[in-house]
Amino acid sequence: RQHGRRRSAGHSGPLKAVIVAGSSPRPKSSTRPRLGRMSDLEHLEPLIGRWRQVINAPRHGQEQVAGDMTLEWLRGEQVILQRTVAKDPMFPEGVVLIMAADEDAEGDCTAHYFDSRGISRLLHMSFQGGVWKWWRYAAGPDDFDQRFEGTLSEDGTTIHSSCLVVGDGEWIHDFDVAYSRA
Repeated sequence: RQHGRRRSAGHSGPLKAVIVAGSSPRPKSSTRPRLGRMSDLEHLEPLIGRWRQVINAPRHGQEQVAGDMTLEWLRGEQVILQRTVAKDPMFPEGVVLIMAADEDAEGDCTAHYFDSRGISRLLHMSFQGGVWKWWRYAAGPDDFDQRFEGTLSEDGTTIHSSCLVVGDGEWIHDFDVAYSRA
């Protein structure tokens, strides 16, 4: 048995693709995605490293929740791994894989988010002029649009950020995160 493929019961022919519930087949596109290279992600270098984070989420009844975030290159420097852990279990542990975006995608990067609740999301991302942004669109009726914007200090030691979500058709403030180099 191979990942994403399985043989039909009693079938000895070639392997057939099986679409897992909740997934969708790749859209057919006439343009091939560009391969991520460090040159496509090198503008993210100021974000690489260990950061302490303090989450301020009074809307959720939580203020001053400490945690950590790391961003590091994977071997070959074509993918960045971001990992976040907060000391309060209300905030899920998360992993994000950041790659150069396809030519026809929004943003400079595509980020694949996974967390300890079993949730996964596709994010669009950019980092220009010291401003780090990511955004996503609701994937279904029970989901929501979300956006994040953080500003890296001129000395590269802090990031002050806010996250917004759509509630009742309007953008509302969700929480803030202050990051400082660890």
